[in-house]
Amino acid sequence: MKEPKIVCLGGGVGTVHLLRGLRPYSHEITVVVSMADDGGSGGRLRRLYSIPPPGDLINCLAALSNAEPLLSQLLTYRFKGNRWGRLDSLAGQKLGNLLMVAMSELTGSFKNGLKEMQRIFRSHGLIFPATNENVSIWAETVEGRIVKGEEKIDLGKYPGKREIKYVHLEPKNNSSPPEVKKALAKITKAKKRKG
Repeated sequence: MKEPKIVCLGGGVGTVHLLRGLRPYSHEITVVVSMADDGGSGGRLRRLYSIPPPGDLINCLAALSNAEPLLSQLLTYRFKGNRWGRLDSLAGQKLGNLLMVAMSELTGSFKNGLKEMQRIFRSHGLIFPATNENVSIWAETVEGRIVKGEEKIDLGKYPGKREIKYVHLEPKNNSSPPEVKKALAKITKAKKRKG
């Protein structure tokens, strides 16, 4: 029987659990990860090195890795300390995020670094950022308050009603990697054939 082609959109903890559950059913898994994360240790690296946030990409890679279990665990190993500490502090950092920064520098780009990380950690599927650009989100609440940053929106770190009316992406004009569009097109074609 032919394995199903699966595309997962997201990147948070829910996506990681979903990937672990889907692994036994397909090798044709593509993960498209949001690049709006700006909090915690990944947000610190984003600001310090001007790179896209690596955290959700690394968590998805750990979930799909076919490397030795101990090697996969290294990806999510977190140094003791405050995740929201100083930008240049090792405290609270996830080792996989630091490896992603190093691999980006060694290969000349974040895209190449991610490709090499997937090769080294023997990914069970393909992982791509949702956007080529380093994006941020901001929201407008039902009371008209402007809330900037994924972390503040997600954790409700703003005054007033916790009810969002609109969410916006910056920059407005951004693009997705061609591989993302191809993966989505495959799924659409498969649905049309079945339907």
